Amino acid sequence: METVRVRIAVAVDPDGNWCAMGWKDGDDTEWMSCALDDVAEGEAQYFVEATLSLPEAVTVEADKIESVTI
Repeated sequence: METVRVRIAVAVDPDGNWCAMGWKDGDDTEWMSCALDDVAEGEAQYFVEATLSLPEAVTVEADKIESVTI
C-alpha cells in the first residue's frame, strides 16, 4: 500500500471557526496565509501532519451490457 505524507495549515478563531489549506508543492507561509484569509482576527495557527493511503483502482464487473445507437 502506497502512502503520501501531508502537511495542512489550519487557522482557528476565538469563535471556533476554522479554515484549512495545503497542497503538494506549496509552502507553509503560503498555506497559512490562505487559511488565515477565511477566519476572524485573533486566530490560532496550527499545522496538521498525517500519512494517508493513496486510493487504489477498483475493477467493477458489469451485470448487463446493452448496445445503444444514437
